[in-house]
Amino acid sequence: MRKVKKATALLAVTAMVITSFAGCGKSNNDAASTKTKDTSNDKKTVENISLKVWSPQDDQKEVGSYSEGVLKELCKKFDEAHPEWNIKFTFGICAEGDALKNLKKDPAAGADVFMYTTDQLAGLVEAGITNPLAPTAEATMNKTMDEQAVSAVKSGDKLYGFPYTANSWFLYYNKSMFSADEVKSLDTMMAKKFDKGVYNFAIDVDNAWYNSAFFFANGDKLFGDDGTDAKKCTFNDAKGVEAGNYLLDLYKTKKVFDITNNNEKKLFQQGKIAATCSGTWDAVTYKKALGENYAAAKLPTVKMGGKDLQLSNFKSYKVVGVNSQTKAPKAALALAEYLASDEAQQVRLDAQSIAPTSKAISGKLAKADPAVKAINEQLQYSTLQPSISQMNNFWTPAQALGAGIIDGSVTKDNMQAKLDKMVDGILKGIK
Repeated sequence: MRKVKKATALLAVTAMVITSFAGCGKSNNDAASTKTKDTSNDKKTVENISLKVWSPQDDQKEVGSYSEGVLKELCKKFDEAHPEWNIKFTFGICAEGDALKNLKKDPAAGADVFMYTTDQLAGLVEAGITNPLAPTAEATMNKTMDEQAVSAVKSGDKLYGFPYTANSWFLYYNKSMFSADEVKSLDTMMAKKFDKGVYNFAIDVDNAWYNSAFFFANGDKLFGDDGTDAKKCTFNDAKGVEAGNYLLDLYKTKKVFDITNNNEKKLFQQGKIAATCSGTWDAVTYKKALGENYAAAKLPTVKMGGKDLQLSNFKSYKVVGVNSQTKAPKAALALAEYLASDEAQQVRLDAQSIAPTSKAISGKLAKADPAVKAINEQLQYSTLQPSISQMNNFWTPAQALGAGIIDGSVTKDNMQAKLDKMVDGILKGIK
């Protein structure tokens, strides 16, 4: 295997403080990996350590030239770059969005290094599951990474982990069915006529991560201007009613396919759906499915109040974090930093079409996959997903609104009442 240069100096090893606490979850599907080093001529002592690493399944399945997935390949490269450690790796599957839930079950039994999304940051910090980086980390990371990404891993005046990609969504479309100009406007897309049984547009209507984009487009706010005021939500004002009615009319066209458990993928491949909403995690799948008709773009505009308004979706960031109860803090922190490094981000970009946070790599995206370019453009219009604890109250009420639109229980006559109920649920005290 190709040898790599030693990783760059750590941002925060000397300031990592390990604290003790209780609670967290074990991961199933663990697979152990280790290596043997020839230490007979070494003058320095080689430390034997174990590192458990959690990541989503996509990181651990075959993609491109990586038969065992990108995570194991990156860990091998890290191992080669650190002869001072003899590392036994154990890998577990854990989606970024499930990190907090699984770690809270039993932190001590959880992963040393894990991936999480920034909407879980407050919970991870409050539970003491992860520790802050060194005070100098922010200035260093701002030089190499997108500043919004760096800000997203900040709680108070401290940083927690290394952001490696944005977590958001955009538009995929079949360019034999829509032109690049047509996908600029959702109203234009919906006006186009296709054969019977063909849907113009697919979106997860009763998923708050998606339906909220229509409210943000019309100027509504969730938890104030900066997403930190747990007592404010304007989704039930006049603009919110207008956004809710737009969604209702959109679904009533019968040209919208409601996404549930990836049920749109086969239809998209068959040309039964002209455009769909998803993130870079589906880039490889859709590229293979659509071939030369594969295309992607930022989200379209929607016409509300006589104005063309840009859909503004949630964005968060995916982060490599370190468990505060790890028994190998120096190695765990070094690995976390490496998994978010320029080298690792380039591997993810090339193999998985995962958009980087690295400034150096972002500046070279002219030839990147359309999905990477699409998400980078959409991020300019996205709304940073709040990370305060009150965010836990948002999902179920907003999901219920979408479900009501689908089953017909939400109407224009009761839209105000339904939105009032939704906002009451969002702002209620956390149990």
